Amino acid sequence: ARGAEQHRTASLGSETGNAPKLSLSQRDALGAMLKEQLARCWLPPAGANPAHKPQVRMSLNPDGSLMGRPVIANASSDPAFRSLAESAVRAINKCAPFRIPSRFAPFYTDWRDWNIVFDPEEFLG
Repeated sequence: ARGAEQHRTASLGSETGNAPKLSLSQRDALGAMLKEQLARCWLPPAGANPAHKPQVRMSLNPDGSLMGRPVIANASSDPAFRSLAESAVRAINKCAPFRIPSRFAPFYTDWRDWNIVFDPEEFLG
């Protein structure tokens, strides 16, 4: 898979362990909504290398605001990669708070944490 693919990472769940779970189609729909929002906020640096695909972890509050600072999950000593990864973090900060439809509220523990792959080819067409 490629692109600004969004992978939900495991979350701890609720205290009782029986919080509602997102279906695959719901998760895909929410991921597509987040990707669409990020596409409007992300401007990769000129000449971005399509081989560089930074992954950024973010956690959201129920209202779509960021729970903390986004974290670059993969690393490279290449200055071009770092520039691309930092632009991805800026895009997340610029887009926040994310618009999360109320129909997803019951599933918060299942969509709180995201690992987002930023692929320049996906965003640049």
